[in-house]
Amino acid sequence: MIPQVAEVYDRLAEQKEQFLGSLRALTAEQLSFRVKSGAWTVVQVGHHVVLVEQRTADAIKKHRGMRSGKRRLHHRLGNLLLWSVFRTGLRVKNPVPEAAPDADVDLGQLLEAWEQARTDLEEVLSEVKERGLQYAAFKHPVGGPFTVEQALDFLVQHLDHHLRQIERIQQHAEFPA
Repeated sequence: MIPQVAEVYDRLAEQKEQFLGSLRALTAEQLSFRVKSGAWTVVQVGHHVVLVEQRTADAIKKHRGMRSGKRRLHHRLGNLLLWSVFRTGLRVKNPVPEAAPDADVDLGQLLEAWEQARTDLEEVLSEVKERGLQYAAFKHPVGGPFTVEQALDFLVQHLDHHLRQIERIQQHAEFPA
């Protein structure tokens, strides 16, 4: 993995361990707690993160080196909105239905899926060459085309956003002791 990519990937790996550490410390009742009907459990939050990582790896593999990475005005505005959501912690609906978590996912399935997603991501990133860093490799539905480095930074910010979501769930007054 080239150094620029490895540096961001290492941050993502640290966050994954932090995320999983917080989940492993929870009881089954806590893992399945919902703030309200229809809200995601902490395991579902994790599953959403995994699905986004897998979709990003798949997109990088498919579109790596595409030259259509020109950022139009609506992409720039969408990108500004996306990073604002991450910085402020605003709650927004998932913009990609395919990244919605399974209703009945458990911690074991989450761990297995995340391991596979990370293996796929590492494989794709190990194939990235320095000359390909300037081209779009992933198209976010709101933020538009991202380079590999931007896509990884998105994953870091996305995971951080959902770590804060886990903290909010755990701070809920009805969260099981």
